[in-house]
Amino acid sequence: MTTVVVGTHDLRRALTAVRPHHEKHPDLETFRRVRLEIDKHNVTVVATDRVSVGLAIVSIWQTEGSINPDAVLDLTPEQVDKILHIFKAPKDKNDEPSAILRLEIGDNYWKLTDVSGLPGIDGQSLEQPRAATDTGYPDIPLLISRNRSGDVKWIEQFATNGDRLAAFRIAGVVYDEPVLIEARTGTSALVITVGESFLGALMPITLTDEAQAKHTEWNTAWRHRLPAPDAKPRNLNPEGTQ
Repeated sequence: MTTVVVGTHDLRRALTAVRPHHEKHPDLETFRRVRLEIDKHNVTVVATDRVSVGLAIVSIWQTEGSINPDAVLDLTPEQVDKILHIFKAPKDKNDEPSAILRLEIGDNYWKLTDVSGLPGIDGQSLEQPRAATDTGYPDIPLLISRNRSGDVKWIEQFATNGDRLAAFRIAGVVYDEPVLIEARTGTSALVITVGESFLGALMPITLTDEAQAKHTEWNTAWRHRLPAPDAKPRNLNPEGTQ
């Protein structure tokens, strides 16, 4: 069994930021999950739909007993929603969390308990059956590490769907930090950084020859609609008025 104590607000932010990146199709069960990987210092929360990837870390404040070095907990999207619905917390005012949760992972169950009060007086609790760990799930930290390993490069064009890009906006909101987007050598993906606790990656979509031709036409049309770059700014005020 593995038991750790984490900040409620910290866990909520990580789950909220990562959740949009899990697979939505019900038949792709391997990727329709949010995974928690636990070590001595952090709970690493990850999700991917194979096009976008989200990773967030949650600091561990206490441990009870020994930590299984391979401790992994797979959550369904519905379980993540339950956690976010049940366990609320104000923003932490300093380095230590204002509310804390005890996460207990057994062989066939997991349990999350609010332990913010006096010792021996627990708050709300949620216990759920533990899903079997899917061994086909990718090593997300390694994947992100490899995508971030190259040098920053110039990129002329990157096509993606708006909902994929918008998923990273959520991380920017919950962590209240800018969303930094970089292209790096050795990968076609964009790498994403939000503050000190969130990383991501986003693969491009491939435009067909027909779609690329349409974009070329649209770019040409915009050049005709817009004023020339060296044109003088227009004075929109009627002559003689302030």
